[in-house]
Amino acid sequence: MSSTTTQTPTVKPNNVSGRPWKEPGQRVSAMRPRSLKPYAQRMAELQSIKLAKEQEMELRDAKKREAEAHRQRRRENEERRKINSLKSEIVQSVSSRRVKRMTKKQLLGARIEMRATGLIPAIREREDRKTAEYQAEQRAAKAAAAAAAAATTKNE
Repeated sequence: MSSTTTQTPTVKPNNVSGRPWKEPGQRVSAMRPRSLKPYAQRMAELQSIKLAKEQEMELRDAKKREAEAHRQRRRENEERRKINSLKSEIVQSVSSRRVKRMTKKQLLGARIEMRATGLIPAIREREDRKTAEYQAEQRAAKAAAAAAAAATTKNE
């Protein structure tokens, strides 16, 4: 007797996509290598990364503060330069009637600018700002004194 064994052909399972020519593969999440490091070592690495990021943020913030201070100094210097140039100008008061009678050549040669009399506007703005700051400080001091007086009356 001869033994006949019939082999059944291997049938590929159908893919979910319905494309029989595609071989089923691994999911991407299964391909990702898992960490074989101990928990303590992973936590130490995370801590070092966190510290590095904090230092980077501190450096970034310091750089921003430095740039802002530089911009502020630059603005102040520009304002001071403008005020000093206005102060150093030689100014002669001319009546409006005289300006009306001048010819075009005279007007161009004279470089006449109409300005408000009194303080130079830039100086006036600066003085107003200083006055406002001073008044705010005075109000704060009065409020603190009133609060201290109220606290002493409560304690008595």
